[in-house]
Amino acid sequence: MPRSKARLRLLALAASVATLVACAGSPERPDAGPAPDPVIERVVVVKPVCPPELRQDIPVELAMPADAVIEASEETLRWLGAMFSRTALLEERLRDARTACPDG
Repeated sequence: MPRSKARLRLLALAASVATLVACAGSPERPDAGPAPDPVIERVVVVKPVCPPELRQDIPVELAMPADAVIEASEETLRWLGAMFSRTALLEERLRDARTACPDG
């Protein structure tokens, strides 16, 4: 005699209930499974730091004596002027860089 679909469903339900009752009354706990992965928290902090060289004082500019005379060729005088301009530019860059320091 073939069983009807409703009867098969009823048998499956009864088997499930029997399993649940048996598990509920069991004194042993089922295995919890593998431990969850640990939580890793990362915090990134960006702190601007100035090198110690940037904090050093710029040497005082030496004054040319009043009676100083420089005799040189035009090419040498242009070179000296370029060196003075370069020095002034570097000093200005150092001063600007100090303003970016945290304790600027």
